[in-house]
Amino acid sequence: MLVVMADVLKHTVQSLIIEFLKEKETPFLYLDTHAGAGRYQLTARHAGKTEEYLEGIARLWQRDDLPTELAAYLTVMIKLNAKG
Repeated sequence: MLVVMADVLKHTVQSLIIEFLKEKETPFLYLDTHAGAGRYQLTARHAGKTEEYLEGIARLWQRDDLPTELAAYLTVMIKLNAKG
């Protein structure tokens, strides 16, 4: 579970960095050399093989006591996986 929660932390930090960079007037390039698919349903067959999301991000979906920075990331994830 620690690795899965570390993934949530990594993605939260990445999204915060990108939001910060978007506020600047100069262009930037973000390149993730270890990225997988850009977007996929967590309940799709591909993600369902291990269902590791159940021990990570899914455990946070129902929480209402999350830091603002984490809550913003989770809001996006919930919207992307609403029909999953």
